[in-house]
Amino acid sequence: MKSKIYPYTAENSIHVMEKYRGQGVASRLMEHMLKEAHGLGLHTVVALITSTNGASIALHQKMGYELIGSMREVGWKFGSWQDMVIMQKIL
Repeated sequence: MKSKIYPYTAENSIHVMEKYRGQGVASRLMEHMLKEAHGLGLHTVVALITSTNGASIALHQKMGYELIGSMREVGWKFGSWQDMVIMQKIL
């Protein structure tokens, strides 16, 4: 369902099982998702990523996302507070 406030913005989230990582699965999923987002008339896609997740940050950079900000201690994961980075791709 499209948001009435932000109808041209979406947030992405891709999770790949550990045994399939490093095989290009996330890249192919991201490429497909971005193509679909563009086809749906979206203007921008954002991602909130745990700041220590270098692989996800690198994937988003490879796909043309830019780092636009960060939030401190907003997520609880692995038994501790986590900082998040905000990345954005304008389609």
